[in-house]
Amino acid sequence: MNFKPYIREARAKDVNKIHKLTNEISANKSLLNRSLIDIKKNITNYIVCEYNDNILGCIRMVKYPEAKSIEICNLFVISNFQNKGLGKTLIENSISTAKINGFVQIFSISNPSNASFYKKCNLIKSSIEKLPNLRKIELLKYKKDFIVFEKFI
Repeated sequence: MNFKPYIREARAKDVNKIHKLTNEISANKSLLNRSLIDIKKNITNYIVCEYNDNILGCIRMVKYPEAKSIEICNLFVISNFQNKGLGKTLIENSISTAKINGFVQIFSISNPSNASFYKKCNLIKSSIEKLPNLRKIELLKYKKDFIVFEKFI
């Protein structure tokens, strides 16, 4: 990376920018779009990658305190900046944040096409059985093809 993006917690003023980012990427890929209401409601759980006042990427951290686990999801990086390490940087920052806050497990649920990316981020393929009960119950409702990745920290 020739430039130094800034990784920070998202703020209320970022809601529209994150929504625009997720809409643009979701339109071109098989990623779930996030509503403006959902982003606004969960803005304190997002981390953004910013450069020159532009949000280049984001990730959301969903906490499961009873299991001391955090799910990393809603990872988006604008297409011009993909394959430059920003997604990996967002995941590494999430792992550091989770560790500092006393969590012991990071996990992500993704489609099989993203397996090599998560391996580059040092997350290993896992199983639904290792997830917090609440998340496990939610996932059992879906019939979609997914893979669980995790890292104990």
